[in-house]
Amino acid sequence: MKRIFTFFMLIASLFSVSSISFAQEMRAVEYPAGYAADVDLDGLTDEGEKQLFLTDPNNPDTDWDGYFDGLEILNGTNPLDVNSYLNPREVTGVSMENSWAWYITRATALISFALLYIVVFFGLTVRLPFLNKIFSPLASLRVHAWLSVQALAFAAVHGISLVFDKFLKFTIADVFIPFSSYFETNMVALGVISFYVMLLLILTSYFRRLMSHKIWRISHFLNIALYVIVIIHALNLGTDLKSGTGRDIFIWSNFFLGMLFVANLSYQLIMVIKRNVAARKIDNLQN
Repeated sequence: MKRIFTFFMLIASLFSVSSISFAQEMRAVEYPAGYAADVDLDGLTDEGEKQLFLTDPNNPDTDWDGYFDGLEILNGTNPLDVNSYLNPREVTGVSMENSWAWYITRATALISFALLYIVVFFGLTVRLPFLNKIFSPLASLRVHAWLSVQALAFAAVHGISLVFDKFLKFTIADVFIPFSSYFETNMVALGVISFYVMLLLILTSYFRRLMSHKIWRISHFLNIALYVIVIIHALNLGTDLKSGTGRDIFIWSNFFLGMLFVANLSYQLIMVIKRNVAARKIDNLQN
């Protein structure tokens, strides 16, 4: 009886040691910035690579064996050892049905914003004299109009691709109806609203001859609101803007465009003041 008791105590001790070791191995990943980012798109978060897997967060294939780090972790091979590689016949549980939609969503978001940035820039070149000397106003207007349609098209693909993401599980209503999404309701709604504002601005541009110039000018002031909404949407939901470099590029490029906005408003204000002063001088001379 004593031997049986000793045997069970030994087994219990082994289980206890194993449990403690397992608990030590299963360390929780800490995210000091408060969010998870995957800069190299290998399926592992940057902090997870640094703290847990010791892989390179800037290289999707740390050991250069032809397989992404996340895929190796998932299938039990060592992402740090080039000789520990996957046998294609043994790869199990790997599916790209989630990732392709997510990558398309991210790529089209970046392309759409880049096009919108260029659209706004060329719109400002028409208004600012020092940029008129560099960019032809007529060519700028053509680029402005043509790229705005491309930006809208990529924005549409950006939203629709979310329907195919098995993680977020968006519906068509979530994509096209503001405040219907369960995920980040307000921020997603800003994206939906900006899509419709962009559509409205494009329609007013292409059907400009059917409306008065005053109405067209007033409607085009929505450009400022559109751009601000898109920036808020991107900064809060943009996965690729979570990293330092991507975020810095985004902020400084928009700071530059913001300075052009201020320059444009200042120039227009100065011109209005000059016209008013000239009109008063003419009135004084006539009187």
